[in-house]
Amino acid sequence: MKTGLKFSVFCLALIGIGSCSTQKDRFLNIEYHSLNTKFNVLFNGEEALDIGSAILASQAQDNFLTTLAVELITLDGEDENATASIPSFIRAEEKAVKAIQKHSLKINDIQYNRQIDDAYLLLGKARYFDRRFFPALEAFNFLLESPTNRNSYVEGKIWREKTNIRLRNEELAIENLRPLARSIFPSNKFYSLANATLAESFLNLKQLDSASFYIKRAALEAPKRKNKARYLFITGQLFESLGKRDSAEWAFKEIIALKRKAPKKFLLQAKIKKTLLDTLNTLTDRVSFLQKILKNYENQTFEHFVNRAIGNLYLKQKEDSLALVYFDRSIDSPYLDPYTQIENNKDLADYHFKEGNYFISGNYLDKLLPLFDETSLAFKKIKRKRENLSGVIFYEQNIKKTDSIIYLMTLILELLFNTQMQKVK
Repeated sequence: MKTGLKFSVFCLALIGIGSCSTQKDRFLNIEYHSLNTKFNVLFNGEEALDIGSAILASQAQDNFLTTLAVELITLDGEDENATASIPSFIRAEEKAVKAIQKHSLKINDIQYNRQIDDAYLLLGKARYFDRRFFPALEAFNFLLESPTNRNSYVEGKIWREKTNIRLRNEELAIENLRPLARSIFPSNKFYSLANATLAESFLNLKQLDSASFYIKRAALEAPKRKNKARYLFITGQLFESLGKRDSAEWAFKEIIALKRKAPKKFLLQAKIKKTLLDTLNTLTDRVSFLQKILKNYENQTFEHFVNRAIGNLYLKQKEDSLALVYFDRSIDSPYLDPYTQIENNKDLADYHFKEGNYFISGNYLDKLLPLFDETSLAFKKIKRKRENLSGVIFYEQNIKKTDSIIYLMTLILELLFNTQMQKVK
């Protein structure tokens, strides 16, 4: 409160001596606009951005059954091609625009207000999270044209390439960012972000070796525990995809070692993945470990993940009846998320198809269809598969019906034959 009062008095004093102009590079004029930008406009804008980011982090949903996204920017069910539904990002943008319009001191192509770089960063980030990527790119390019300090330049360059990735310009992002990621030291506060952004580029291009290299670098130096856990989990997933089981186990063990410092969902998923990859312990030991997780009331909201994992363990060991029990338990969980629901139904449809239970397989495909948008490619593929299966089921039923008729006719003929033979006797 005292600081705010002193700042207000200081500003009034500056205003009183005519230091509000944006066309003068005098010391008092520069200090007035810099302080007003930082403590008034930008403070409120950055606070709005933080609120929007917190909402996004709490409501966005990860799909742990596929390789995780390096960064989530959509709420569950949102279309990534549409603007965000979080108003805090719009407020942050408005504050950034106000800072630039009212407090920019660009005279003779020199920016004297050192806070304008932060204003352009805020503007670009707000537009980025609002999923308006072309305007975001414009803001970051403005910043990079004449940065006033090294940190702003480095951060702005990374965020520009993050935006290029969203615009599907992965090759350009790699070309612009790889020299920077290789040149900055691990102690640099932007080291992790630069490497994670590069990893995302390679991941989108399906270059898993390069993606695993950079995401591991990002994970080892990530300053925030939640980012460290995410990057480590992606590292484990990529090593698993590359067939590097030991390296994958190492990544998941690193998350487990974080204990409660890691977000709950990453900690539990790491325990599941480590158990599935484990080849040293017996099936009984691994199932017992997962069942122990189920008994902990703190893990109740994750029971569908654990039951699915147990089902997979039994399925790999040809314990089909037990596997089906746990898959059903996963499906029946009140905490079941759409991603797990989809994968469970897919797995069960495939299992029953291989077993020749086409009618049951068709029922699971029927449950899958409502879980997809009718215009999506996935919906069309499942629908075509279901239609093809309908033909198989139709012919199978006809064959069974024909076999039944033939069997019945055989019984009748045998009966008639036996009757005739008795009459002859």
